[in-house]
Amino acid sequence: MNGNLPRKKSVLSVLLLLAIYLSSSAHGGPILATHVGKTDPKTEGWKLFNATGGSVSGGTEDTPSGTHDYWEVSHPSVYLQGNYYRYFLDSADLDTDWRFSGSIRVVDSKPHYWKWGVPFGLFIVRDDESTWGLFLGNNVIGVLDSSISFSHSFSMNTQDDYHLYDVLFHRNGPGSADDTMDVLVDGNLIFNDVTRSEVQDISSYSGSLRGAWLGSGSSGAYTVMRYGNVALSVIPEPATFTLLSLGLGVLAYRRNRS
Repeated sequence: MNGNLPRKKSVLSVLLLLAIYLSSSAHGGPILATHVGKTDPKTEGWKLFNATGGSVSGGTEDTPSGTHDYWEVSHPSVYLQGNYYRYFLDSADLDTDWRFSGSIRVVDSKPHYWKWGVPFGLFIVRDDESTWGLFLGNNVIGVLDSSISFSHSFSMNTQDDYHLYDVLFHRNGPGSADDTMDVLVDGNLIFNDVTRSEVQDISSYSGSLRGAWLGSGSSGAYTVMRYGNVALSVIPEPATFTLLSLGLGVLAYRRNRS
């Protein structure tokens, strides 16, 4: 799926976390992982994996939508290495519907020019079988399949401002074969009913990759990502309520911090 996303200015603040908390915990869904603005993710339970240099730092910047606190993760152009944060999870944590929401601005995330031609800015959750979520680049977001190619992609300006990315995962049966993912950007549905066959299969990888991931994965180009507020939460209620609860989050972001 390709297109041009009508840009909606959103000021993303701690109200994001409040909205997610109200829409999940009130219905029995715990929050599994969070990151807030310029707070060091290591103090929030994330583990940093830095194999090739790069840098991490917190800061504040003004964009057209307002003032934003962020945590920046940069990565040099080193092949098959990364600079990223991972939040470790148990299998049971992801054995239900869940939601991964984040305010993100891509500073620079060029395609991996050595091999695959896709960017590696990370906003993903991995269970024991698959990689769910988004890989973000300059002017494009997408879902990777097992061939490390985009099974779904969407053209948008990822660099102009912070955008609210929502990944909604749905358990649709007793097993995992019927699981699906929806992706929204600033409240707009972009990818619908993405199946396990359309995302990266990691079940044969040695060692567990389970968890939430932010930063830059394997890359052949310099990558700089800025993360505002991020939250991974369990959503046990029906999908219809989940979509309604997204409205609360989107409205909350329209509050200007400046």
